[in-house]
Amino acid sequence: MRWLAAALFFAWMPIASASSLFEDLGGRDKIAAFTGDFVERVASDPRIERYFVGTDRPGFARKLTDLFCHLAGENRLYRGANLRNAHAGLGITAADFNALVEDLQEAMEANGVSFADETRLVALLAPMQRDVVNQP
Repeated sequence: MRWLAAALFFAWMPIASASSLFEDLGGRDKIAAFTGDFVERVASDPRIERYFVGTDRPGFARKLTDLFCHLAGENRLYRGANLRNAHAGLGITAADFNALVEDLQEAMEANGVSFADETRLVALLAPMQRDVVNQP
């Protein structure tokens, strides 16, 4: 729930442009580092690990890195899958989504991302919940 409070806080507050977030997060290399950590965390999180059984972790980490970099303002075209279609039928709940966000926050903290920058990225990811969660 910490991510929701932070996202709401930053929703009304004027923040720096998303294009500067990419640099503030440390660029592609640092984003790739915390994303790799994140993928390992979700794959071993007993609350949500079932969704990642058999996942190509390095490939998944690359795709997420591309997504995070794109959202943060990297000047590169993103060619990711439609999130609603990719998650359809998986039975993902709001609690599952929250667990995933908690794992992301822990990975960013472990990799030295400031709370302010962590919150800015999570705020950009928060609207994706409606495309990922498909169970009450």
